[in-house]
Amino acid sequence: MAQDFKKLARNVVAGVGGAENVTNLTHCMTRLRFILKDESKVDDAKVKNIPGVMGLVKQGGQYQVIIGNNVAAAYKEILPLGVEGSVAQDDAPKEKQKWTPKRVGMTILDAIIGTMTPLIPAIIGGSMVKLLAMLLLMTGVAGETSSTYVLLNTIGDASFFFLPILVAVSASKKFGTNTYLAVAIAGLMVHPAFMDLMAKAA
Repeated sequence: MAQDFKKLARNVVAGVGGAENVTNLTHCMTRLRFILKDESKVDDAKVKNIPGVMGLVKQGGQYQVIIGNNVAAAYKEILPLGVEGSVAQDDAPKEKQKWTPKRVGMTILDAIIGTMTPLIPAIIGGSMVKLLAMLLLMTGVAGETSSTYVLLNTIGDASFFFLPILVAVSASKKFGTNTYLAVAIAGLMVHPAFMDLMAKAA
């Protein structure tokens, strides 16, 4: 069923406190970027639960509603509701900013957080399975050579053993590069022959 962008637009505008609460609206490739007069009037839960909204981010003084590839259609339906729009962010001329130590630090931090955050569920999941294996070993329920312990320990180790590949996938999405090339390069780091070569070099 085709998405009703008019209904989506009405719900989003209502969720951010009405058209009168919007100072300006732009959009990028996936997000509606609102500049609001009073963020206390926004109902975050209501906005998140609107069909067609994939999430929201508050960053750089903007209230960003994630729509996805259809953001332009939603943006087009919002403007007639009395919201003032401007040039889409990706099309607006961008001022060159000087590279200061603070900006360099923030850029590095954003890259690290953006790359590692999607990996947290896999890392936590692996850690929990390894904890279970350790508890079984400590309580004597399973021995070090038992198939149960070996299987659980292997499952727990998987996310850490293949961490370079997981990081490569996440980083490729963060920086917009070719995922398959990133995985191929990271795969070298877990190749048995390469690991053996590095062990001998050490």
